[in-house]
Amino acid sequence: MFKKVSLSILPLFTILFLSGCGGKDDRISYEFNQNYIPAIEKILTDSTGGTYVTSLSPPEGGGETTEPLPEPVETEGSGSAAEASTEEEDPGPGYLAFDYQMFKKDMAKVAVERYVNLLTTEEYSFELQEEDPNYSKTAGSVTLKRPAVLLDESGNPALVTPPEEEQEKEEAEAPKTEEKPTDEKPREEMTREEKKAADKKKKAEEKKRKAEEKKKKAEEKAAQKAAKQKEKAEKKAAKEKEKAEKKAAKEAEKEKLSKMTKEEKKAYKEEKKEQQQAEKEAKKEEKEMQKEREKELEVLPPYTDFVQDKSKNLVAEISWTPTSCLITFSIEDLLKDESDLKSAISFTGAKTLMYSIVPAEIGLPGDSMSEYVLKPGAGYVMVDDVPCLIVNVYKKSNHYTNLPVTVCFISADGTTLYQQEKPNENKVRKIILTDIPDPLPGEGEDLVNMAKEAQK
Repeated sequence: MFKKVSLSILPLFTILFLSGCGGKDDRISYEFNQNYIPAIEKILTDSTGGTYVTSLSPPEGGGETTEPLPEPVETEGSGSAAEASTEEEDPGPGYLAFDYQMFKKDMAKVAVERYVNLLTTEEYSFELQEEDPNYSKTAGSVTLKRPAVLLDESGNPALVTPPEEEQEKEEAEAPKTEEKPTDEKPREEMTREEKKAADKKKKAEEKKRKAEEKKKKAEEKAAQKAAKQKEKAEKKAAKEKEKAEKKAAKEAEKEKLSKMTKEEKKAYKEEKKEQQQAEKEAKKEEKEMQKEREKELEVLPPYTDFVQDKSKNLVAEISWTPTSCLITFSIEDLLKDESDLKSAISFTGAKTLMYSIVPAEIGLPGDSMSEYVLKPGAGYVMVDDVPCLIVNVYKKSNHYTNLPVTVCFISADGTTLYQQEKPNENKVRKIILTDIPDPLPGEGEDLVNMAKEAQK
């Protein structure tokens, strides 16, 4: 599902992937619109299972798509299914979704709960929108939000400026005014002697200023030297103390050994050797962990390093079934008119509509749409001059793969369904929906019962 989707969003993607399909050891983070989020791989284990399968993005996107998506279609009228409004400036990708499958039975919900707990830590600062999510359900979804990263004029994330640098910048940019004595005559009104005296006074003041600057620099240099000497002395004292402690420990050990039997000495030395080996391995492990942390920071910089955009939220929507989960990121514009946003159907509402029809209405075999998997397409597009939400329909398979069968387009008001007539053909057929579920799930409501029924 998607909350507060703008009809003007263009699904043009610039996606950074940090690992290939099917692996769970290499990906550290996701990147969406210059927002960096830890990947679910950080909490996946052998007990949970779970493998990355594909990203959900349009064919023209920059991401990888392992499931073949049908060609974009054009209507018989003037509209095009791949055409979106371009009157406004492109705000960036509409959404980015990651599909994970092959979880061990009923372990997807466990992984989702752990992932939510990770995202809601102070380090990542996401806030859970549901008060008390029920992770015991076989299928469900949760939504998290945090302020998006502010982008500068060049489209890069704006970094937080340290307080001291900010102060220096303000001082440098502050207009400098040259103070003049109120009792000083304008130079053009001065006599020759007065000009000479004023120049002499000015030189004296300049000399005094330079002397004060020189004194200040000397004091700073002396303070730095004193600080270095103090640090050096403290290091020397610490080294001597450590040396004395080692010497005392060695003498104590020697005395202790002198009172031991041969067997006790042997056991003691073996125990000490094991202890030293354990300490060595612990240091090595700590060093490796530090390297991993440095590597992680390269692709997952701290959220606190960036300026927050108070006008936008980064939205993470995570849905799960017994053996799969879908993680979707989108941007919520807080400045858009609420009435316009409420008029657009959410993906939750679109799924409810699709589950309310029988497969035969769209030319598919089967008794119920629960035999099919519904996944979001490239956001909102124009079909026959009507804004529509794309829904990709896949046939379920026992081999952890889903086969694409058709593409549907649900109108923003939820009254009309367009369907691609044939794969790779630029034609759609129009279906008027008469038996519309009431009320439809609005933006932010979860498809709990429908999703649960679909997974039976």
